[in-house]
Amino acid sequence: MQMFESPPPSTPSLGWMLIFADLLSLILTFFVMVFSMNAVQVDDWQAVVNALSDRLNPSQSRLRDEKWDEHPKPQSDFPESQNIEYLNTVIEEMLARDPVLQKAHVRLLDDRVAVSLPADLLFSAGSSEIADPKTFASLAELAALLGNVRNEISVVGYTDPSPVHGKTFASPWELSLARAMAIARVLRRSGYRQPMPVYGYGGKRYGDLLDGLPMAIQSQLSRRVDIVIRDYEQGR
Repeated sequence: MQMFESPPPSTPSLGWMLIFADLLSLILTFFVMVFSMNAVQVDDWQAVVNALSDRLNPSQSRLRDEKWDEHPKPQSDFPESQNIEYLNTVIEEMLARDPVLQKAHVRLLDDRVAVSLPADLLFSAGSSEIADPKTFASLAELAALLGNVRNEISVVGYTDPSPVHGKTFASPWELSLARAMAIARVLRRSGYRQPMPVYGYGGKRYGDLLDGLPMAIQSQLSRRVDIVIRDYEQGR
C-alpha cells in the first residue's frame, strides 16, 4: 500500500490586514477632506459642546442671567421701621415709669437712638450676670418693646480703663463684650429677630456718644451697655 504524507501546516497570510488598514485610512482621509471643505456652524457646534459638558459634568453650577425686576419682591413678616423720634419718645416714657431703669439715659442723635444702661445698675462688679430678678424683668419689658420694631439694633458694651475686678475676665474688653452679649440675649428672647451686631469696646472708647452730657453723668456711664436703635434706611 502506498503511504502519503500529509503536507506541513501552512502559516496563515496576514496580507489582508494590511489591505484592510489601507482601506480604513482611505475612508478616514475621505471624511476628513469632506469635513474640511465645509464651514463649521458655530451655534450648532456650541450646542453639542454644551450638551456634552452637561453630560460629563452634571454637578457643575448653572448660572444664568435674570431680570430681577420681573420677579415679585418677597413680603417681609416684620413691620416697617419706626421713626426714631417716635421711638425716642416711647422709650423715654417707658423708662420714666420703671423703678429700675429710670436711671438709664436715652439720647436722640442724628440717625439713631442710644439707650445707655449703667453697668452698675445691671451687673455686680466684674460680672456679666444679671442676677437681680427685678432688673431682669425691667430689661425684659424694654426688650419686648424693641422686639416689635424692624429698626436695626446693635448692642455695645463699655468699661472704664480701671482694672477688672475678679478672675472671670482677663481684660476690660472681655468684660464689656460679655455684658453686651447678656443684654443681646434678653433682646433675642423677647422676640427681636433682625441681625443684631454686638460689640465690646472695653475702656478705650467709653466716651462714645456721651458728648454734651454733664461730666457727672459721663462718669456714671463710663461703664455701661448701649442699645443703639438706628433709622432703618440709613443704618442698614
